[in-house]
Amino acid sequence: DDEKALPVLPSETGWGGIPSYQAIEGLSLPSDYESLYAAEILYADFFIGQLVENVEHHEPLRDSIVLLTADHGESLGEMNRWFEHDFSTMPQLAHVPLILRAPGLAPGIRDETVSHVDILPTLLELAGLPIPAATSGSALGPVIRGEQEIPDRFVYSDIGKEVTAYRGDEVVRVTGVESAWF
Repeated sequence: DDEKALPVLPSETGWGGIPSYQAIEGLSLPSDYESLYAAEILYADFFIGQLVENVEHHEPLRDSIVLLTADHGESLGEMNRWFEHDFSTMPQLAHVPLILRAPGLAPGIRDETVSHVDILPTLLELAGLPIPAATSGSALGPVIRGEQEIPDRFVYSDIGKEVTAYRGDEVVRVTGVESAWF
């Protein structure tokens, strides 16, 4: 195996190695850290499953809405970055799960591009509350129930110095922008 050890960096950046605050004594191979990260995801997935199962099997909670998401992914060597998430808006960092469990929604996995701006209208619609006209985003309940399609739109991810627009399989990334543009 040609796997090379990653150096521990004296800084908190992950450019080309392990940031000092992420270093674990005795571990330096990328696969060591990838395995630990995968284990963290499995651990979280197990307890998310427990949460959803408890909601579904407890009568007073059965009508509850559960929505879980993340604010960013984690770099595991992409673009030679390790354990960073604020350097890019590329898919490996911007594509995060959105888990939704609500009465009237069938279980399943979907692959449409949605945005965090969809959370508010989704929760309001599922709760039977009006969605203010000025609200950004789309309610996902009608999409999941098959009543409408997800709108053809751009979904944006930005970190101030970089912006990426996603639409279907299309990705447009702009770097070196000034946050004053937004």
